[in-house]
Amino acid sequence: MKISINQSKTIGDIQSEFSKAFPFLKLEFFYAPHEICSGSHAHMVYSSKTAIGNIGCVSGNCELEITPKMTVEALEYALANRFKVVAEVYRLSEGYWKDTDETDWWTLEEHNNRGEEAAYHSRTFHKEPTFAGHLY
Repeated sequence: MKISINQSKTIGDIQSEFSKAFPFLKLEFFYAPHEICSGSHAHMVYSSKTAIGNIGCVSGNCELEITPKMTVEALEYALANRFKVVAEVYRLSEGYWKDTDETDWWTLEEHNNRGEEAAYHSRTFHKEPTFAGHLY
């Protein structure tokens, strides 16, 4: 999938496109990176209405290619390196959005499949998941 990114594209637009390809994953954007082993804080999450151009460096119209075989680490690095934004991927797990820090080397496809399995077994996918793991 390719996500078209420009100054006025909102975080919510990017999240929505990402979620269409990976329905059991969530992409969040933060004010600053978290410290190692400390997790991210919910109050540091940008609103979905925020334009990506207001938080990062976007020149003109760009495309970000995201593939199922891409690792979480590679996606987060691409967003940081190319657009100067701090982003993290979360996976649905037992009705909660769990950070993927401990398994960043897994592919997006692997994480999405694990999220789907968890949703199937817990039958919680239709609830609005909340944050768990390292997001305080």
